[in-house]
Amino acid sequence: ESTHSFDVRHYRIDLATTLTSGAMAARCRIALTPLVGGFDTFSLHFVSLVCDSVKRAGNACTFTTPSGRLLVDLDRAFAAGESLEVDIWYHRNSGTSNRGYYYYSRGSSGIPHAVAYTVTETDDSRYWFPCFDQPWDKAERGCQLNITVPDSMSACANGTLDSVTTGAGTKTYWWTHRYPIPPYLMCFAASKFTDWQVWWT
Repeated sequence: ESTHSFDVRHYRIDLATTLTSGAMAARCRIALTPLVGGFDTFSLHFVSLVCDSVKRAGNACTFTTPSGRLLVDLDRAFAAGESLEVDIWYHRNSGTSNRGYYYYSRGSSGIPHAVAYTVTETDDSRYWFPCFDQPWDKAERGCQLNITVPDSMSACANGTLDSVTTGAGTKTYWWTHRYPIPPYLMCFAASKFTDWQVWWT
């Protein structure tokens, strides 16, 4: 469609939540290819989130956040077909209404328990990460979702669990999906889960 001047190739989201509120902080790295020459600005869907900074190859980019959008001015113009990656740091405040990204507190008898998860069909991904949020726009190289939670919790997401790394009271679950995917199918869930393995031949 003529208003869409770029093609998203890949999303990488590094997201951290304490699971004590609906707040979270994240970085989204978007790999894209311009479809037009002189490509120096673009727009993403972005709702109920706060953008902290935007960079391209370490260079700061200016941005504005009109209603429902994140408008990025790149540090230089790009030719049609030239690849680039943009890093967007952003966060979601505690008390934000549940939509796209959901948080619920659970627990009793002094045992903390909570759940955070995403449900976005067909165009609610914009409520938890910046994206071109249309179901026909697939990221051809897939996505990577790296979710950091308290070490008593765990997180699942699209694709294959590559590894789990530990930090100071936290664990990060590294998930990779290597096939074309639209934003609304990108998802994660974090809580206290039980896991098991099933083997087959």
